[in-house]
Amino acid sequence: MLNQTYHEISRWDFSFYPQDMCRVTDNEFAITCNLKDDSSHRHEVKFFSVTNDTIVEGNTMNLQHNCIGITHHRGELFVTSGTALHTYSMIGELVKTLYEDKTGHLTVLKCAVSHQGDIIFVTNFEQHKLLTLARDGSIISTFADPELKEPWDVHVTSASHVLVCGWSSNNIVQVDSEGRTKLAVLALEGVENPESIYYNVNNHSIIVGQCKSNYIVVFNLKLHCISCII
Repeated sequence: MLNQTYHEISRWDFSFYPQDMCRVTDNEFAITCNLKDDSSHRHEVKFFSVTNDTIVEGNTMNLQHNCIGITHHRGELFVTSGTALHTYSMIGELVKTLYEDKTGHLTVLKCAVSHQGDIIFVTNFEQHKLLTLARDGSIISTFADPELKEPWDVHVTSASHVLVCGWSSNNIVQVDSEGRTKLAVLALEGVENPESIYYNVNNHSIIVGQCKSNYIVVFNLKLHCISCII
């Protein structure tokens, strides 16, 4: 956990690889993780809270599939497995499998939900696409562009702008709110294989996590004169 100047104020060390995280309430968040060893395979959603600037472990949901991407909207969790998008209640009950790709490829990686909850965005990593789904799981649109290669993470800003990071194209692509049209491309100097993206509305910055680096990168949009994309 970092403060507003990006200095570490609390830490929780995992014994296995955390995949994704999302905010649940003002002081609670959830993390997806998978543990595979010789004796067991565990797929979990772990909940944490923040108390007095300290990360505190809470409940754990055990699921029956890989847990990769996660987002939350009004008491419902959206969890991806790499090939499917599922919705769960906050106590771990499967509500519905919204979308599934049975080709066996990594086509349902990360997800994000519009603020109204009526549109879901899913990154299709291996086919270089962004899928836009309705609440019933039907495909509204499919976005592909030469400037977006191997899309990894997708983020909906507080102003409902949609940002997607390209893992091998090393850039951020902004698309419209229905995932149909490219609006802007942001090439971030020094970023290699971006795997997570977040827009911090408080200080107008984009926070990017990278696959092959132990550092996150923070870009102040106003200082770099690119605030027009947000």
